[in-house]
Amino acid sequence: MKMLRVFLVVLAGCASPPQTMAPAGDELFRDDFSRYPIGMLSWPLGQLNPAVQEYHWIEKRGPSLEPWANSIMYLDAWSAGEEEGKPYLEMHLSAANRYMETSLLAPSFITGDVEWRDCTVEALVKPLSFDETAGLVFRYRTNRHHVIFVFEKGKTVKLAVRGPLEKSFCRVNVRELGSAEFAYDSRTWYRMRVENEGSKIRCYIDGKLVISAEDNEIPSGKVGVLAQCPARFTDFRVASPAKEEIAAAIAKRKAEERSLQEENPKPKLWKKFETPKFGAGRNVRFGDLDGDGVPEMVFAQVVSKVDTGNFVECSSLAAVTLDGKVLWQIGRPDPKHGLLTSDTPFQVHDWDGDGKCEVFLMKDFKLQVLDGTTGKVKKWMWMPPVPELYKDKAKIAKFELKERPHELNAGDSISFFDISGKGRRTDILLKDRYRFFWMYDGDMKPLWEGYGRLGHFPYPADTNGDGKDEVFIGYAMWTPDGKQLWSQDDKLNDHSDGLAVGNFTADPKAEARVYSVGSDEG
Repeated sequence: MKMLRVFLVVLAGCASPPQTMAPAGDELFRDDFSRYPIGMLSWPLGQLNPAVQEYHWIEKRGPSLEPWANSIMYLDAWSAGEEEGKPYLEMHLSAANRYMETSLLAPSFITGDVEWRDCTVEALVKPLSFDETAGLVFRYRTNRHHVIFVFEKGKTVKLAVRGPLEKSFCRVNVRELGSAEFAYDSRTWYRMRVENEGSKIRCYIDGKLVISAEDNEIPSGKVGVLAQCPARFTDFRVASPAKEEIAAAIAKRKAEERSLQEENPKPKLWKKFETPKFGAGRNVRFGDLDGDGVPEMVFAQVVSKVDTGNFVECSSLAAVTLDGKVLWQIGRPDPKHGLLTSDTPFQVHDWDGDGKCEVFLMKDFKLQVLDGTTGKVKKWMWMPPVPELYKDKAKIAKFELKERPHELNAGDSISFFDISGKGRRTDILLKDRYRFFWMYDGDMKPLWEGYGRLGHFPYPADTNGDGKDEVFIGYAMWTPDGKQLWSQDDKLNDHSDGLAVGNFTADPKAEARVYSVGSDEG
């Protein structure tokens, strides 16, 4: 890849309002953001907990953003307003916001199409802070792969490519194409403009060329604005001499997509029923509760305590047939408790092998086993104490969760193993949020315990054929008798969101492998 850089020095921004520049080519798009009502453009669920949209599909989080999109949708970063009667879009979060992670991401407001090429992109930009960057994004493919032209730290403008893969954990891979000194202030509107011509990129501030470079890593893409500290934007424009070719390419792609979609089988509604008050988002378990060979559903609602999702307790359970008939309920259901951002401490499992599933529930610092047909408690035990290790701040410095609000474990996930070789999974693994786990036998007697970077949910698998499950949890493997065989905790920083163990190749003789999805670890 060949790259040419030209560095120009600009001493200060213009004191007078910037003049409108003629667009290069036919206009593709223009917006002053007057389409939006004044205020935040999304309900502030992300400020409650950014994991909300990992667990819930939310059709609308405020006014429709079309034809724009908030590329990092769990951040409630964008608002609309007026300054001296003129509308603007504002990224209002400070660089110090707990969810910003400026080493990794930048809130972006994106429009256009991946076919957009040879575009001139411009907007009026008013930086409101010097803490980080603010400006234009173009040749945009994903929020991890695009080109930016931004103000930076109060004294510089920069042109750079963000690469799709980080060189180290949560550290954005930025390849700079050029930079120039530019002392800007937080009171002035600046007209930022980028001209794309093949691999050539020319960047202007108020009509003055400040950076010129060549780069062909991303030939085309969407466009927009981005900021890592407060900034305002208005009078956004896009033009291209290739307008007709772009429209033809988009039309061809959409026709192909429609053809493929029409070939897919159409889903048909099977059943539908109401869940008055007890409904829950992504918080249902399935199992045959009454032994008739047909699975039932158990809904759970939760209440978060201490923080926004690391310590939850089930506030209600409802067992329902697939026709919507309520078999039993416990607790007091309330729709506001259907929202969750964590694992939920309940499970459905045929523990005693009679063909009827029990319901396991961690509540009031107890593990309770409920009769699946009635919801009545059959057996219970106290949850294990939170280890004394949590009183030593030095030892828990590397733990993802450092709080110890209770003496007894409040519960997080429940899973079942056969570590005794009975031929059925009657042994119980209980875990807390990310740190410790405990193994019990089929009589609820403690066997052994472990700790590490546990992630969300363990996986049982007999990988050596001895009739006993090994324990795969987080980034580690444990033997049935509690010995850790290996761990990748010292190599991987983000917790494991999901595990699978098995031979998923075309070769039936291939060895089983452990697969883990770990967010920013990949």
